[in-house]
Amino acid sequence: MKIPPEVAIKSTLRPGTVFYFVADEIKSKEPHRFIVLNHDPQKDVLLILVSTSSQIVHFKTLRGNCPGSTLVEISEKEYSGLTKPSIVDCNKVFLRTVDEIIAKWKNNELKLKDDISIEIVKKLRQGVLDSNIIEPYEKDILRQTK
Repeated sequence: MKIPPEVAIKSTLRPGTVFYFVADEIKSKEPHRFIVLNHDPQKDVLLILVSTSSQIVHFKTLRGNCPGSTLVEISEKEYSGLTKPSIVDCNKVFLRTVDEIIAKWKNNELKLKDDISIEIVKKLRQGVLDSNIIEPYEKDILRQTK
């Protein structure tokens, strides 16, 4: 029996869920890992996602004027879903509705990866909240779901 896409996505959706897909906002057309930061994504319509990148030096240079907590480095030991040391730029969030994620799943444009630990999710949330670039309404989504 094939599980309907709505059930497959909604049943696995939690803080730290990792999706793997191509995002139009990223210049590279390679898929990236996107981490769900919402406190209760099962109930939220809009998901706050951040993305991993292996371009650590690039992001440290690009975001040199931003608070240090907004750049979170993650090793392969901390998250086995990585193949090399990576960084998350918490100064850039990706907003997606649950329906958009489900549509990507239906169209085979998205894969589910192993969840990332809640400890890392907490660092990423704090990085977003500490950012001087993220819009207040985006931060409010993380605040109001506590």
